[in-house]
Amino acid sequence: MSYQGEQVNFSQPTQQQFNGLMMEVGRINSALYQYPQADNLSSAKSDTDIWNHLNRYVWGKSGSQSSPKGSWSADPNAIVPNITKNTNAIKRLEAKINSNKDEHSDFHTKLTNLGNSQDTAKTHRDSLESKIQSHSHDGGVTCNCEFWDIPCQMGCGVEKIIPYVLIGGVALLALRKKK
Repeated sequence: MSYQGEQVNFSQPTQQQFNGLMMEVGRINSALYQYPQADNLSSAKSDTDIWNHLNRYVWGKSGSQSSPKGSWSADPNAIVPNITKNTNAIKRLEAKINSNKDEHSDFHTKLTNLGNSQDTAKTHRDSLESKIQSHSHDGGVTCNCEFWDIPCQMGCGVEKIIPYVLIGGVALLALRKKK
């Protein structure tokens, strides 16, 4: 029989032809799921393209570093190299942050110690001032007598009388020299 000028056979295949056809279908099916695939299959070419793209755009490998070998250069914006660069940059920043934390802690400690030493110095100074203010040679009695109140001055102790004794002694010498 002829269809559009081509010879067509619509007869049923023989059992031998059917078995041969089923074997060929089985071989093709197994070839599609076999890895690595045969080079002549279109899925093998597709797999190669996928792996080459992964090598180039994900791993950042050049064609000479890939299997099968290719002629492309490594992509500088590939995912894994950028992750590695960024991870390293983050680690460097974290190290700087930790270093700055340590330095800040050191500054904090030094400033705290400085403040403590100032507090200690103030306490010592206040103690000295209170000792000086309460210091007297009259047995703890403070004497606030006027200069001309000689009897009060005599009750305050010997050191309050000394200026009067000196004035009297100078006056006595002056009077003796006049005679």
